[in-house]
Amino acid sequence: MRFKVVGSKRDIMATVIRNSDTISIKAGSPVFLAVTGTEDGLRAVSSNNLAAALQGNFFGFAYADIAVNAFGEAQVCGFNDGIRLRATTRAASTDVWASYPAGGIGDALLPVTGTGTAAGSTDADQGMSNAGSAAASIRALARLGQTYASQTTQASSLNASQTASFMTVKAMVHAF
Repeated sequence: MRFKVVGSKRDIMATVIRNSDTISIKAGSPVFLAVTGTEDGLRAVSSNNLAAALQGNFFGFAYADIAVNAFGEAQVCGFNDGIRLRATTRAASTDVWASYPAGGIGDALLPVTGTGTAAGSTDADQGMSNAGSAAASIRALARLGQTYASQTTQASSLNASQTASFMTVKAMVHAF
């Protein structure tokens, strides 16, 4: 694990991970330990197709894209400027984009697991979702570090082939 020990910038904690998933892990995506008896504490997978019961294996956010079987780093504590947040989904690329509410500082962020709500989701479904202030009583793995505006329904032609829409947000991370 790497700790920043000197300087006048904000502190972070990061750990080395190895992508043992079948797809690349995208920068800013949540990662989860893959406890299999081999390289425990090092092997990590994305949230894509992750069973909700394994959310307790949350191990931070990827700093950069990590190819399959490659090594990289995950931030486990501190403030991060580049968290992937899934704003909305749709069942088909011809459907309109649903509206979504605004996000506020301190809102709990939870991992997007499984294939999400969109049919035919791919590795683009790696990210977090905003549980909002209603989840303030639970121990969140990350909390929103900025605000963002709500969005009304958008035309289906926007991001024409995608079934999930993402934005990059700032977040306070505490994975342990």
